[in-house]
Amino acid sequence: MMSQKFNPSRWAVEHPQLIGFLMIISLIAGGWQFTNLGRAEDPNFTLKSMTISAQWSGASPDALQAQVIDPLEQELRGIEFLGPVRA
Repeated sequence: MMSQKFNPSRWAVEHPQLIGFLMIISLIAGGWQFTNLGRAEDPNFTLKSMTISAQWSGASPDALQAQVIDPLEQELRGIEFLGPVRA
């Protein structure tokens, strides 16, 4: 006689009480886990970036570059843990 393969559908139909119990346990466990989900809308880390703006009314762009922007950029490049500086 040929051995029959295990048929999970037939087994489930033949054991309705056990399947019902497992379904109830799954629903309770799922509901409990849903109530314990994290609700953080924003991530727990901070992306640190900085934008520097300089205005000097009446100064030419070359004067602003030479007297404000270049010295400020040199100071920022001297900071050890600062990432790339873009002008």
